[in-house]
Amino acid sequence: MMRKKLYPALLLAGAITIAWLGRLSAQQKAAAPEFKNYQFALLWAGPNQGGTPQEIELIQRGHMENIGRLVRAGKLAIAGPFDDGQDLRGIFIFNTADRAEAEALVATDPAVKAGRLRPQLLSWWSEKGRSLP
Repeated sequence: MMRKKLYPALLLAGAITIAWLGRLSAQQKAAAPEFKNYQFALLWAGPNQGGTPQEIELIQRGHMENIGRLVRAGKLAIAGPFDDGQDLRGIFIFNTADRAEAEALVATDPAVKAGRLRPQLLSWWSEKGRSLP
């Protein structure tokens, strides 16, 4: 007799628990950040550091124009140099579908073509929509 009265109470408690856990999971999912994969290129000093001042200026101008082109195309999220004068010269963070696309884009850079910069590509994860202040 006691079992017949206990079953409805257990079923109700179970249903409430399942509904509460389902709601909790939805809340946790809503609070969890979404991540996006970017391709991060470290730009190292390349093997060709020579050239006349005019050649170096021409390569640098092309490098800056290429950066602007990639930013306008939405493919380059952020770029910039390091100022410590060491072998690590700068970074590119690409907003691309995959590493192969980032490799193709970095290969268009005149400083990479001239051997003044040598890229090292890494896959990098960041919170989607995050930006620098």
